Amino acid sequence: MKYKYTTSILVIGFTLFVGVMSILTPDKLTSQQEGRTLQPLPKGETFEEGSYKKELLNGEAFKKWDNYFSDHIYGRSKLVNTYTDMQMSLGKKYINGIYLGEDNELIKSDNYGMYDEEYRTKRAQHFNKFADRFSNAKAYLVNIPNKNYAYEEKMPIKDFKSGQSIFIGDILNKIDKEK
Repeated sequence: MKYKYTTSILVIGFTLFVGVMSILTPDKLTSQQEGRTLQPLPKGETFEEGSYKKELLNGEAFKKWDNYFSDHIYGRSKLVNTYTDMQMSLGKKYINGIYLGEDNELIKSDNYGMYDEEYRTKRAQHFNKFADRFSNAKAYLVNIPNKNYAYEEKMPIKDFKSGQSIFIGDILNKIDKEK
């Protein structure tokens, strides 16, 4: 009978420990394991401006805070490693929107599918206008590769072509190379 509340005390103590350590630990800007930017601390405006009040009413403020807390919880990197190891032991190659490539490289699936044909055409026209404006100089198109593009050969999908590769190829086909 004297150990009646031991489990409750341990759970409350663990919860308080994780909460306090999450507050005391400095925030990180990026997750090297996942190759993404972590959610920054939400900044609310005053109620007089109205936008924060709208975010509270439609639930966006709560989503921001939830994402912030889940990105900055104490011991998160160890939890991500443990979860990834468990999924790898099950033989999975696609875990929560991230591919597991060769050499256990975590590669996020890219978002270049959201750029439709009209957007790519406008980008090419913008580059052509720029080249016309500075016609006395050479114009260069530079690509800053994302991890998905840089590690195409490590993807678990045969003959994988990243969205960035397709995006850049399409723009290169649409620009006027004579300028």
